[in-house]
Amino acid sequence: MSYKYVKSMRLCFFFLCLTVFSLSVFAQTKKDVTSQYIKNADCSSLDGWDYWGHDIPEYLDGSWATWHIYNSGDYSSFDKPFIERWVYRGTILEDGALSQTITGLTNGKYRVEADIIACQQQGGTGNETGTFLFASSGSDRVAINTCTQNGVPQHFAAEVDVLNGTLKIGFETINSQMNWIAIDNWKLYYMGEPSPPCSIPVITYTNGEISFSCETEDVQFVSEILSDDVKKYDEDNIQLSFAYNISVYASKNGYRNSDVATATLCWIEQEHGPETTIEDYSQIPSMKMLIQHFNGQLNIQGLPDGTIVRVYDINATFLGTTVSYDGMAIVNIKTGIGEVVILKVGNNSIKVALK
Repeated sequence: MSYKYVKSMRLCFFFLCLTVFSLSVFAQTKKDVTSQYIKNADCSSLDGWDYWGHDIPEYLDGSWATWHIYNSGDYSSFDKPFIERWVYRGTILEDGALSQTITGLTNGKYRVEADIIACQQQGGTGNETGTFLFASSGSDRVAINTCTQNGVPQHFAAEVDVLNGTLKIGFETINSQMNWIAIDNWKLYYMGEPSPPCSIPVITYTNGEISFSCETEDVQFVSEILSDDVKKYDEDNIQLSFAYNISVYASKNGYRNSDVATATLCWIEQEHGPETTIEDYSQIPSMKMLIQHFNGQLNIQGLPDGTIVRVYDINATFLGTTVSYDGMAIVNIKTGIGEVVILKVGNNSIKVALK
């Protein structure tokens, strides 16, 4: 037997073992837990399901607008019976949802699957929107649009990370363009360890621009900026806060969303002469401060060096003080998330809600 033949046989055996091992690991990771956790996953009954949508629970004007069991027809992958809602062709279903909340799960990644019909039977193109297979746990929610051709079930799936032992699964209509929806054959799989989280973003403010950065590469930042000043008023005198409340999280395929980073960007007037008139307001110098709360610390960026900062709670109890250095002031406080503190910077006072 030649050396080349023996080497080739060894390589074939190695790759065969590697393939068997890979398939074994995948099989061990993807574990069907449907029967343990989903009640009436075969859609033979509404028992165990929470549902809403359309107030009248009986046959109405030739249509079944509410969730109900259907035990007839032949629709490919659908087994009889299945769960459906429908109204006349050319009309649309009201908003509604069929859902089940599962508790006692081992934390990890889960995959929810189901066979679905979601169509507009008159003039439908197969590109309609407004029906979703969804899975949610904590702040993580995945919703998959589920449009199909008339009477042709398709298989849909959604994956979500469970970190608190609780998972809500469901099928919903929101501003739907469909007149008929149906669902059958729910499946729930445990897929293994949860996805790694994105790192929490860092918020900075420089030269009139807010910017975000993250240790996790190639993330998408989802941010929101709110201000109490932006609203309608009917008073003669308006007290402005001159503050923006900033929140942002990082998102990336294959990762869990990061925790939300928050900051307050505010402006305070520096000292100016008593003869200042309203025409001069645009010329009044101001300090811009970016205030963030981390693990019992208030971090304040943007103050001139040597600025004294004092912090009080809402009852005027003194919490701490510091002096800014190199553009940063850090104050250690014991007040927790959800509390409101008052920063005293020079003659200015600023209320900040800790998040």
